[in-house]
Amino acid sequence: MVTNDSESPVNRELFGGAVAVEVAKRFVDVSDFRQVPDNQECFADGNADESLLVELLEHKSDVRDEDSARFFFDDLGVANEASACELTHLEIIPLDGTPRMQRRGVSYLVTGRQQVAKGKDDADAANVVLVHLVVIRLPDVATDILITINKPIVINPNSCVAGIVDINSPLITSNDSVKLLRHALRTLEIKDWGLFG
Repeated sequence: MVTNDSESPVNRELFGGAVAVEVAKRFVDVSDFRQVPDNQECFADGNADESLLVELLEHKSDVRDEDSARFFFDDLGVANEASACELTHLEIIPLDGTPRMQRRGVSYLVTGRQQVAKGKDDADAANVVLVHLVVIRLPDVATDILITINKPIVINPNSCVAGIVDINSPLITSNDSVKLLRHALRTLEIKDWGLFG
């Protein structure tokens, strides 16, 4: 892990304090400078063009648990208008991977790559983005929680971030994003289950 103060975990309250999670200090709350949908909390590191999202979605009862992570990975690819999607890893998260969750749902982690154009870039300026996505299924409260980290691993020279993000930065070249995600999972806590209605 990149060892500096910016990697120190900071407790963040989400959804009006109903949820808490620890996120590396280098991630800033995106809602401080642009609108974020009510069902999302988004944090970003502009130096690495890396983001961490926590989303509360209506439980997809028609999607089997074992298919859920792939379903949401593919759904994200469609939402991102990805020109290519490749799933490279799938695993079930053991119960001790989410120790602060009082109600336990089945959880899956997927890792893959998506070729995605940034912002208003054309498709021919797409970057290759490493995506780590966890789905925590909570059918008893009709919710699927998604935690996603998006991290560029190849910056297209025509991308709007080509002159901003240093592809050789230790933040980009390290394999820390999955560690950041696992730390978020270990510290994820629902403080107010009334959030789910």
